[in-house]
Amino acid sequence: MENLNNNSNYVLAKKICDECFKLLKDNIFNDNIRDIKYLCNLADEYIKSKAKLAFPTCISKNDCVGYFVSETKMAGYNVIVPGDVIKIEYAVRTSEDCVVSFGETILYKCENEEYKKIVQTLNYIKNNIQTICKIDNLNDDIRYFIQTHCAENGCYPIRNCKSLQQGIGGTLNDENSKYIILNYLQHYDINDNAMVEENLALPIENGDIYHMNIRVIPERSDPCTLVTSHEPHIYRLNGKKYGFKLRSTRSLYNTLRKNHNFDCFRIGDYYNDARSKLGFNEMIKNQVLDQYTVYYNREKIPCFIKNFTIVINENQCYIF
Repeated sequence: MENLNNNSNYVLAKKICDECFKLLKDNIFNDNIRDIKYLCNLADEYIKSKAKLAFPTCISKNDCVGYFVSETKMAGYNVIVPGDVIKIEYAVRTSEDCVVSFGETILYKCENEEYKKIVQTLNYIKNNIQTICKIDNLNDDIRYFIQTHCAENGCYPIRNCKSLQQGIGGTLNDENSKYIILNYLQHYDINDNAMVEENLALPIENGDIYHMNIRVIPERSDPCTLVTSHEPHIYRLNGKKYGFKLRSTRSLYNTLRKNHNFDCFRIGDYYNDARSKLGFNEMIKNQVLDQYTVYYNREKIPCFIKNFTIVINENQCYIF
């Protein structure tokens, strides 16, 4: 890994993330552009003009937990209106092994003091988490730090919200990635099989890279019930091997590998005819795609996010 004290790919990726966020805020607040799909496209094109898009832009409102782009049957979530809690997230890749994740919550013409305090709490967590990200501390210390500061400020992480270690070769994650699960709760299927991975406490090591994914709700909504209303918008090839039966599936798989490798993509960019639909159905059936489910809080209470990247390099912690 490069020396992060110099002008690194991480510094460049963070700069692009910040510039893109400013572009979106200017369009929302100054130019009064409120169409979410338009804003997602605007951000994606900006990022692709500077670097690679590791995770497409998603803009999710209010009780939508995240990963939303556009949905015809969810018209109320496609346009920003006064009073909205808006979550903006994406990830930028500037080299084979350098990805910076970005996620921020903004309030659009909303003066709710409770919501302002939650946004401030998430900012505090990102700005101070470096103090406990030390070699030989546990990744569970990160979990404790986040949950403690949330609880002290009237909010809680959504149950089993997971942050993942970057995978080998610069993938966002792989089957061997370490992870941090917030507000952990085990539950079981009808056959009494565990549905959530064991929440392991593992040491923080030199070279670790975590893409932090923090999603919280106000204390009065915990625990919330998450529901889905439509298919996901974001997918990712996960590297699993399978011999596809359909020629259309093989062709689609090769196109996705060429265009995105193992980074994320919007299914709407490819799901446009009968052949592509058959191809996606076969890939989903054989579990070669990771899906980023769009959840909604059934109680209609807003969710807030904070995404960022932690890099442990040469016994120092860097936050991007």
